[in-house]
Amino acid sequence: GTEGQLSEKELRRAAGDILHDWEKRALAGKPIPPVRRALAAPSRDRGPTPAEMLMAKYKQRKDAGLI
Repeated sequence: GTEGQLSEKELRRAAGDILHDWEKRALAGKPIPPVRRALAAPSRDRGPTPAEMLMAKYKQRKDAGLI
């Protein structure tokens, strides 16, 4: 699909519209929500990713001459 693929002109307009809406909200006296902090990345290793497992299986089969 093409969702999220805006040209620079379209992106500027969309950002301007959002900023305008927040400006109207602030001028009306409505509260602006606090900035949310990003979640920290997991500190411990969770093992191989699915892509890493597939690559290991591929290399194992290639080394065995099956591919």
